[in-house]
Amino acid sequence: MHNSNSSASGNGPVLDSGGGANGSAAGDLSFAQRNPVLLAAFAFMAGVLLAWSDWRPGGWILLLLAAAIAAATYLCWRTRRSAIAIALLAALALGMLDTQLERESRGSQASLAPYAHGLLYTFSGTVVRSGAVRRSEDPYARGKGEDPGRDAPNDARERYIQSVDVAVETVDRFGEVRAVPSLLRVSVIDAARGGARPLEYGARIKFDAQLHEPQVFHDPGVWDRRQWLFDQGITATASLPRDRIEVLPGSGGTAFEYWRDRARKSVLAHLRGLGTVQGAAAGEDAGAAMGGGAAAKAYRWINLSSADVGLLEAMMIGERTELESSDRLDFQRTGSFHLLVVSGMNIAIFAVVIFWAMRKLPFGEVGASALTALFAVGYALLTDLGAPVERAVLMAIIFLMARLVYRTGASLNAIGTGALCVLVWKPDALFEASFQMTFLSVLAILTVASPLIESSSGKYARGMRQVWNRGFDFTLPREVVQFRIDLRMVAGRVERMLAPRANARRGAGTPHRVARWIIVVPLRGFFAAASVLILSFIMQCVMALPTAIYFHRVTTTAIAANSVVVPLMEALMPLVMLSLLASYVSAWLTMLPAAFTALALHGISKTISLLGNARFAEVRVADPGGWTIAACATAFVYAWFACERKVVRWAFSGVAALGIGAALIAIPRHPPPRHTLEVTAIDVGQGDSLLVITPEGKTLLIDSGGPVGSRGESGGAPSDFDYGEQVVSPYLWSRGISRLDAVAISHGHSDHMEGMPAVIHNFQPRELWVGVMADSPLYRQVQAASNAVGARVVDYREGDRRAFGGVDFEVLAPARDAVAGAQAKNDDSLSLYLHYGAAAALLSGDAEHYAEGRIAAHHPRAQLMKVDHHGSLTSTDPGLLAAVAPEFAVISVGAQNRFGHPRREVLERLGAAHVRTMRTDTMGAVTYLLGADGSVKMAVP
Repeated sequence: MHNSNSSASGNGPVLDSGGGANGSAAGDLSFAQRNPVLLAAFAFMAGVLLAWSDWRPGGWILLLLAAAIAAATYLCWRTRRSAIAIALLAALALGMLDTQLERESRGSQASLAPYAHGLLYTFSGTVVRSGAVRRSEDPYARGKGEDPGRDAPNDARERYIQSVDVAVETVDRFGEVRAVPSLLRVSVIDAARGGARPLEYGARIKFDAQLHEPQVFHDPGVWDRRQWLFDQGITATASLPRDRIEVLPGSGGTAFEYWRDRARKSVLAHLRGLGTVQGAAAGEDAGAAMGGGAAAKAYRWINLSSADVGLLEAMMIGERTELESSDRLDFQRTGSFHLLVVSGMNIAIFAVVIFWAMRKLPFGEVGASALTALFAVGYALLTDLGAPVERAVLMAIIFLMARLVYRTGASLNAIGTGALCVLVWKPDALFEASFQMTFLSVLAILTVASPLIESSSGKYARGMRQVWNRGFDFTLPREVVQFRIDLRMVAGRVERMLAPRANARRGAGTPHRVARWIIVVPLRGFFAAASVLILSFIMQCVMALPTAIYFHRVTTTAIAANSVVVPLMEALMPLVMLSLLASYVSAWLTMLPAAFTALALHGISKTISLLGNARFAEVRVADPGGWTIAACATAFVYAWFACERKVVRWAFSGVAALGIGAALIAIPRHPPPRHTLEVTAIDVGQGDSLLVITPEGKTLLIDSGGPVGSRGESGGAPSDFDYGEQVVSPYLWSRGISRLDAVAISHGHSDHMEGMPAVIHNFQPRELWVGVMADSPLYRQVQAASNAVGARVVDYREGDRRAFGGVDFEVLAPARDAVAGAQAKNDDSLSLYLHYGAAAALLSGDAEHYAEGRIAAHHPRAQLMKVDHHGSLTSTDPGLLAAVAPEFAVISVGAQNRFGHPRREVLERLGAAHVRTMRTDTMGAVTYLLGADGSVKMAVP
């Protein structure tokens, strides 16, 4: 039986934020009875966590599951509350069992890793994913960090690359053909050169290649690319020119995937056709013809450049090959990166537009829901079909089904059902950032944002409908009715002042257009804006914790950015849909919707660019501590139950708690003093990076890693891989470090300083220590980054001394009269000799025999020595070993590097001197703790 309000308005039962119906029957139900599926999802998650934290025999889990199901079945006839409790126990046991089965099934996957050891093999297989061809400019194509314009031709700086996944069928190993059903990711170089066509889905190919395992850095906190690819079934990578790939007759794959690939490429082609023929140049030419000025700017606003089209492809269907890195960074800094990936927001907007359109047609509720679900699945198939898209479509379909039957707790139970379906299929999804952020954001909208908006700006926004219809007052709360009465009184006075004659003709109580545009329309906009701001603020607070954990960012402009770009995104998607449909009919029909598409897209991009480039746009933060995570979780639970009470003061106290939790994340962290000198060699592949933490807690980073010579040749790293952002910084954040006191560069080679600009921007050190530095574009980037954060550049030479955090630093090289040459040299290396009580460490970069001879002349006795130049034969002179007499040594070196480092002769030399030597390629990050009494402890994470 409906209440009077819903009956008066002619609507069905109104769902509350928790999904319960407004009625006595629903009000008598407990939270568990109203939301059983949501609680079952939480219990299943707890089971997954327990299975990963501790192992349990499968038989015990099955016994627990059977007992729980039997007890729940029996108690269902006795008492509902007990049945729910036992059912949750069953869900927990099911989560543990599913996780264990998933873990055991992983071992059966075929792998190409045994073939990834540098030998050449012949592979045959089928292309099962064909990426778009992208143009790549390589600034490291010649030399180590040199400007390619000096001596490199255009074809050395510019490459056309296509990334394809190949389902390998056979491997020819020395004439012995073996079947290895596994996926191989191949980077096809010069895919569009020489008239060769890019590889298409279903093409059967044969090629010779050397395989590589995806590069992995064994440092805490660093993203594991190898595991990420393995989860997709990809166990090795390769890179080869297009002319070395033979296309065999016939085709493979499935007809469904073939037509899906064709449809996706067709949509991509029509998206690119939305731009003008000349792109941005066309706008400039037209602007010049108009004489420049405002007319030219207006013309460019309604035209799509090639960069705009790349942004549109990323936002609409997840194709990011043409996305510019500056756009990507701006979206990250403003907390709007979710717009660049096809996720729940895209699916939600798409579903709302389709559902609205279907309801205007004579399909009825069931037909509109079914067609919306069908179109949502079709849209998902046109995207990259990642896990977030699959989850969003599943939850949209479940929500549409729940809406049809008006089940109690429809919204929250729909979320629980979607989460359960995803986790049953793949329990490991619980640990993915996309699942956590999607689930948490939707949960926050339904449990915190919606009730708060409903009890504040939302009810007044509803009160702005049919302002002069007094019969509508009976469907609204008392305070809103009073607001409408006051509004009508004010509007009447305005009418009498501004249009007395028109008001007299209309009679009392008849609205006038002047009053409507002066009072009603602005108030509607105000309440709508207030709702958007409330939603943005809550989402910013709730997402602060996962954003800090996974992206180490606290964005200060997210509320402003999302308040502008989310409404524009809601307009952009239907405009793009309309433009694409028109483009399949006629280019002339496309012009008008494409112009409005350009306006909406430029509104988004200009807002993001303006806010993203502000100096205050973001704060980089370390991994939140346990107490911070607990405080944020407690604040969210409190806000949930405070907003459920539907009392404004309680709701705003919950929001205040969320704000306090988010503020805690932004507080800078620093490792506490532990009265030892720490020296950690960070695994950065074939490069160098050392972290020094003094007994007083001062932090110094020496070098920051980077590619050797040509970018991307150090173990197959991607060409846009930034060692400072993606390796060194995550490790420092995992250590709880938010700021560095100083950074140092040993010398000017790219494998020592390519990542330094990112490190300086992220950790804002007070000082930059350098020795002899040759001028280069990369070093100028380092200097620009130092100037931007106000870091003081300190030049050090042989004989300089410095007390730093309770440790004495002595500079042993370079020589005081050393002069930088045109090119950086290994013997330019800054050599630091650290004293702490009876303990000492020698850190000398890539010093070779000449520089090592000068260092040995100082007789730097030390318990710890970093082996120079990655264990090359040019370094680790016997004279230096005799002068230092180290007990421990560490070699920073990349796995299977092409230089053969560390050389066997150097390892034998260290062994003969009884030096305990560790390597980052086999051990990962290695930490040494030196005590004032001369003791040394070693730790490997």
